[in-house]
Amino acid sequence: KLQEAQIVEQKAPRSYFKVKRPIWISLNGAELAVFPADELRISYMIEYDHPVIGQQFLSLKIDEETFVKEIAPSRTFCFVDEVEKLKEQGLIKGGSLENAVVIGADGVINSDLRFNDELVRHKILDLIGDLVLLGMPLKGHVVAFKGGHPSHINLVQRLKREMERESVGALKPPKEHVDETLKNYIEHIKNSIDIEILNQDFAEAKESKENKGFWASFVELEL
Repeated sequence: KLQEAQIVEQKAPRSYFKVKRPIWISLNGAELAVFPADELRISYMIEYDHPVIGQQFLSLKIDEETFVKEIAPSRTFCFVDEVEKLKEQGLIKGGSLENAVVIGADGVINSDLRFNDELVRHKILDLIGDLVLLGMPLKGHVVAFKGGHPSHINLVQRLKREMERESVGALKPPKEHVDETLKNYIEHIKNSIDIEILNQDFAEAKESKENKGFWASFVELEL
């Protein structure tokens, strides 16, 4: 229905928030970062101690075509032993076996997956929705590891503080500060998951099956 609606062009140019320096947050095991970019790109990894899910990773440029074809069809998911608890909490009132993926011990119990990595795609969908709270479209590369709504909101709050910092006319941080921020971020990741960061192409992360491969191949930084 949204695609059937007409688009009305306005005279004023659209405003974007373009990230100018690396920003990152850590919350309850989730790690999220935003790096400068000329477009919105999201790279997301999930990890569950469940044989059906394990680790899933996807990195996409987010535009209208990608959203419609690759992200919007992905459904929310839950584990079968969580369903009754969620109902008791007054949640999933609009949930059904048609619009959600229900996972049992041996696999998906209600339908076939729409994508082999549908679950991480839905996490990207969640993140896109939470980023709307920023108040304007974002230009930046968002990297998320084991995120969820609480960490997404925490990141939005951090981005809002960055917007406020820029709005009061703060000077552009010197390159030395940006370099130090990146180094601190990488050092934090190294310490949190006990790996050695390697200088590899981030695209190789798509083939990663372990945290080590994901974060090690994450950043080709030009400091």
